[in-house]
Amino acid sequence: MPDHATNGGLLAHHGAARLSSIVVDTYNEELRDAEGFIGDRASKRAFAAILDDWRDRLRAVGEDPLGETPTEAIRKKELDRILTDGDAETAGVVHAAIEDFAQELATVIRRFLRIKAWRDTQRIVMGGGLRASRIGELAIGRAGILVKADGHKVDLVPIRHHPDEAGLIGCMHLAPSWIFAGHDSILAVDIGGTNIRVGVVELNQKKAKNLSKARIVETELWRHADDKPKRDEAIERLGAMLEELVASSDKAGLKLAPFIG
Repeated sequence: MPDHATNGGLLAHHGAARLSSIVVDTYNEELRDAEGFIGDRASKRAFAAILDDWRDRLRAVGEDPLGETPTEAIRKKELDRILTDGDAETAGVVHAAIEDFAQELATVIRRFLRIKAWRDTQRIVMGGGLRASRIGELAIGRAGILVKADGHKVDLVPIRHHPDEAGLIGCMHLAPSWIFAGHDSILAVDIGGTNIRVGVVELNQKKAKNLSKARIVETELWRHADDKPKRDEAIERLGAMLEELVASSDKAGLKLAPFIG
């Protein structure tokens, strides 16, 4: 693809198809079925609902191996521990939920692969909080097997960076390469339904021009779901977080690029 540094110096607009190192075939596809968005069938909430369903069925005939703790209060690390160290029956409940979730994930992927822009897809990189756990990795692996068994030559792989950092680091690839000239870092923001995370990403272009060696040097997290702020309050808090990072970057001698990812 053309180099943005010699392509008129135009700043890529939001939702651009041609970026600094990739060409985007398609962005988010808001596919729906009778129950809502297709993608919601493979979310963190969907996994919790599946695990809840298994627990309800077991309670109907006896005891729930996971005890009385509500599903939403069981951390992913605890579920990972149950897989490796728990008794066979308790681990079996978690395995059953993983299998059902993988089936749902495979169904979502099959639906997306029917879209024209997705038909030649060779690899799908999976991120999100579920990826940061063994149960998520197993679900991704199992879904990948199911999709390949259907005849699709598609690899499903967990995203390389930790999910808490991947969104921030990924911001760099949404800007033309020329904008980094004379700068060694950027401010990045990742706004989710539960948290707002801001960070300073060091480019490390001397080690890798393709930004593969970029790293987070400072980050701050606000769990806005606990505070339930209004829009203006959230924007004000976000601005204050960014100002703190700008100040600390100045003290550290970092040269921030003139945009926020």
